[in-house]
Amino acid sequence: MKNNFIKNLQFIFKPNYWLLSHSYSEKWDQELNKLLDENEFVLVPRRSDNDHFYAMLGGTKLWIKNHPFASFCDTDNPLGYYKRPSRKTLFRAYKKLKYDSMSPAQRRNFKLKQIIG
Repeated sequence: MKNNFIKNLQFIFKPNYWLLSHSYSEKWDQELNKLLDENEFVLVPRRSDNDHFYAMLGGTKLWIKNHPFASFCDTDNPLGYYKRPSRKTLFRAYKKLKYDSMSPAQRRNFKLKQIIG
């Protein structure tokens, strides 16, 4: 409980996480955490350029732009109502997306930097 409080405290000092779009959904937060544990991100290419707006995570299509304001919302809702995960999950998903998008050489360098400091 104390550790969770401390992890959430970081968002007081990150103004870009203060205002978020869409309503928080505890169910979606749990589902996204499970997807993050079990899968890797695959970017969905756009036709016109190299920019990416969506990524697949375990068969679920996610909006990844406008981080953190509107990112990692479940876009497969037929009613058009997007659900948002917690700030902590948004932060975790963004870090995982960046790591999963790296080339093998970049991953090696990243791991070495983590080990060496």
